[in-house]
Amino acid sequence: MPENISKKPFKSLVRDLLKIHYIAFYTIIFVIIAYYVGQAVKDPIKYNTDFAFHLLLQKESAQHSLWHDMVTVLGSAPIVTALLEISFIFSVHYLLHSTLPEKMSSITRLFILAASVLSSAPFSPFTRTLYTSSVGLNVWHNPTSYAAKPFIILTFCLLMKIIDLAQKRELVKPHFENPNSKRDGFYLCGLFLAISGFIMTYGKISSLQFFAPAVLILLVFLWLRSGFSIRFMWKCVFIGLMFIPAIVQLILYLFVYFPVNDDTNGLLFIGLKNFLSRPARAILRVGFWSIMLPVFMTVFRFKEVKKSKSFIFGWIAWVISFLQAHMFVETGERQVHGNTMWGNQYANVLLLILSVIELAKWIYEEPMLKNTFNNFKTTGFKGLICSRLWRRQLVGSALFFLYLVSGISFFLLCTLIKKHYYV
Repeated sequence: MPENISKKPFKSLVRDLLKIHYIAFYTIIFVIIAYYVGQAVKDPIKYNTDFAFHLLLQKESAQHSLWHDMVTVLGSAPIVTALLEISFIFSVHYLLHSTLPEKMSSITRLFILAASVLSSAPFSPFTRTLYTSSVGLNVWHNPTSYAAKPFIILTFCLLMKIIDLAQKRELVKPHFENPNSKRDGFYLCGLFLAISGFIMTYGKISSLQFFAPAVLILLVFLWLRSGFSIRFMWKCVFIGLMFIPAIVQLILYLFVYFPVNDDTNGLLFIGLKNFLSRPARAILRVGFWSIMLPVFMTVFRFKEVKKSKSFIFGWIAWVISFLQAHMFVETGERQVHGNTMWGNQYANVLLLILSVIELAKWIYEEPMLKNTFNNFKTTGFKGLICSRLWRRQLVGSALFFLYLVSGISFFLLCTLIKKHYYV
């Protein structure tokens, strides 16, 4: 599975943004999000969201995040949230142009983009419960998540780019090194990675809690696969050092702003007993449906996926965030915030986008067979399963999004967690 198909994704992206259907799509999303947030702020009872709480927190607390500071500067929560959502869509748009075939039609790219960024929690209209907890996909009710997602995708793209540059340098022998390799942008990319990682952490501290360990494991894995190359090891060390500003911010958060050793704030290890409890099982069930497409894509395309450091990183990040979400919880005044669970939601989003990209390339490169049920091993049958899973995700996401924007009340499983663990 090629990591970078388009050599000039930014130029291709600019050409797309000048087309009328992309302008319409970005404009519609901006208006919908601004309307939704505006209504949520005006009527917090009908729109059961976190926006009113965060605006109240902004007035009472000096410790703000990126979303709070942007609202302070621009003076409008709806405009800030809509701009951040557009930034997230733009970052995913760039990722698509970096990976999808250049010959793919603009309309097809738009459909893939819309399906990727609007996918949210699995939902069926035949049940009485709308699920919007932290382990779903897009969580529309939490303002700080809007600030974190665009920089998670940007940091991921920069990470893959700098690893590509490091591996290309590794292929060149020292005594045959091309002088132009010094100008390949490796160190500049590292600088941007450090900045993006810092802003990502400032957007939502939970993002670094899964991202940094996943980066460490991926770099160690790639170093082992390089045959213990000393040159590549030092490049991996440099990449890891780029996350020091973000890690310092995380340490300040844990030990200065909200110290975990304080009497009112702590980190509780739940263990397997509560991990298998009724509310935890409900969350696991929703999380299971959220990753069905990545699971089947990994199984059916294992030979291609195992060569992709993007997919490997996605699964490493998901496993780490899954363990953090279900094995740890904060105590004290932050016990209802679910901060240990947000990372799993972001990892779900990243893994789903990578799966959608791989499915799109698979369908584009290998047209499905017409008689798909004759042979279970045929490309057509496997593609049919993945396409059906994706279609189920899209239909459920569209219904979920419409219900949420219309203000229909929903049930947060997070409240069950709070009652189960702390009553």
